[in-house]
Amino acid sequence: MTSEVIRPMLAEVVPDKKDLSRYERTHVAQIKYDGTRVIAVCDPIEGVMLVSRSAKTDYSALYPEICAALSQVDMRCVLDAELAFFRRDNGQCEYVKADALPETIAPYSPTLMVFDVLSRGGTDYRDYDQVYRSSLVASILRQVPGPHVREVVTFEEDFDLLYANTIESGGEGIILKARRGKYRHDGKNDNRSKDWLKVKRDATADCVVMGIQTGKGKTSSTFGALILGQFDADGNLIEVGRTSGMTDAERRILLGMIQHIPEDRMSGLLRDKSVQRVIEPRLVVEVEFMERTDSGRLRHPRYLRLRSDKTPAECAFAGVKTE
Repeated sequence: MTSEVIRPMLAEVVPDKKDLSRYERTHVAQIKYDGTRVIAVCDPIEGVMLVSRSAKTDYSALYPEICAALSQVDMRCVLDAELAFFRRDNGQCEYVKADALPETIAPYSPTLMVFDVLSRGGTDYRDYDQVYRSSLVASILRQVPGPHVREVVTFEEDFDLLYANTIESGGEGIILKARRGKYRHDGKNDNRSKDWLKVKRDATADCVVMGIQTGKGKTSSTFGALILGQFDADGNLIEVGRTSGMTDAERRILLGMIQHIPEDRMSGLLRDKSVQRVIEPRLVVEVEFMERTDSGRLRHPRYLRLRSDKTPAECAFAGVKTE
């Protein structure tokens, strides 16, 4: 089955998490599930495709139970969804790679959480209001049996309570969606739109200091930013971000330590003209960040503290969300 390549609409980060009730007149809210973004193309004749965010992978063969449920839809439609995994023992949603091994997936119930509809029949709904599209999702999924395809519920009030309860129960956060917002599909700004706002818990990570970036202005006597690294699944140390969120006193302490660590003469950072010094992976710091991007980088990392109790080998991440 062929279909057009659809770049999913992406959300901006909410500028301030305080007093989310200020959005209640202009937005609706949905729980954000930590999974793999999927465009589901359902056709009564040609079957079902579960296409990755990049449009490079079709997960249909891996999840026949989801495809069987969606095959009950009575006319061709394109749905936007998150492929989420809920533990069978306690119902908790946990991130699992969509192409993980069967033994990894075994403790979970794979579920397609549908939150938007792009088209149905011959009608393109991307220029329709968000509230209408959400109601249409509910109408379409009434035809879909079983537990493997579910609607993402839309809330119209009590956003602060919804966010607090979601975080308390171990969830990732919520998405605020402009009631009259359209589905942005013009390819601008990486398809991110202020009509969708992510409200997520901030995560922390332990990172190796790979080096420092040259400072400018008031930081010219110390350094501009720490260059952060983590070890991937193959044991390679890769850059995951840069942070300048430390006080002047912290900069001086860090610089004193960095100056006594030998240079890493094999590092690819040596080719970066903005780098002041590249060091061997000996120093560990903890940072706070909003999210990890598809390429593995930390978005908006902020320095928290030195971690003398951690070794560089502990600065690893299990994998990257490639879809």
